[in-house]
Parts: sequence; C-alpha cells; structure tokens
Amino acid sequence: SYWADAWAARSYVNGAVKRTLPDNQLGLEINSQFRRTQNQLHIHIDCMRADISDALARHAKDVPGTWHWDTLDGDRYRIMRVTALTGASDPFRLVSLDNPDSDAMAMQTILVTGAGASAEKDGWLVVNSGLDADNGSGSAEGLLDHACRLADAS
Repeated sequence: SYWADAWAARSYVNGAVKRTLPDNQLGLEINSQFRRTQNQLHIHIDCMRADISDALARHAKDVPGTWHWDTLDGDRYRIMRVTALTGASDPFRLVSLDNPDSDAMAMQTILVTGAGASAEKDGWLVVNSGLDADNGSGSAEGLLDHACRLADAS
C-alpha cells in the first residue's frame, strides 16, 4: 500500500522540522501524469499550507466514505474522510471508482492529510481533483508548503 507506507514516512518531515507535527499539518500528494516534473509517479510528503489545513478542518467530521466538493486555492476538489489508507479506503482505489480507465486516472491528483491532529483517531482526508473536472486541477502540490512555515508558526 503506497499511501500507508508513505504516511509511515512522515517521521522524516517531523525530523526535518525537529518536532512532531499534528497529522492535519502533514500531507502526501501525487500530481497527475500531465503535471509531473519527474515523468514518473511519486508521492510528495511535506507540511500542509496553514490556510489549506484550516479550510479542510470543516471536513474533519464528515461521515466517512462520502465525497464533498470544495474550493481550495481557487480550484475545485472533492474531499472524502476515510478511517484507513488501505483496502477499500486506499486513495487510488477510491479515485479509480469514478475514473475506471487509465486515461481518466492519468488526469487525477490526490492529496492525503490527517482529518485531525491524530489520523489514527480522527481519520484521513483524501483530496482529489482532475484536469477533466470543472475548475479542477491536475496538481494538489500547491496545497503543500515545502518551506514548512506552519512548523515555525506553531
């Protein structure tokens, strides 16, 4: 499970900022095939932008397993709260249910962050958009903060 393994690697971000960040301040993200700079699927792991974490907080108590549309940083994303990152809740599997062929999946971006301070307790938020969505995006990387300013502010 790529997502569960990547989530376990968040300790590298915590090590880089020299403290343990709440899970809703960390994010994993993949760009669509058409927005990748390395021409291969890879998962970014980094801090979340503070304003995006604040905006996603309204989905922290959503009933798991239901998509909700929202606008983040000017683009449309759908957000689903899940209680695991494996099995039926694997983000790739969830997004592929509505994008069953490889051409549709190639246009998708996926971001995963904690629904609250403890993802194990609060669950995760799967954030998805695609180049084919109305006002959609093929990249959610802009929702991350590579400078980790959030860690400095907390």
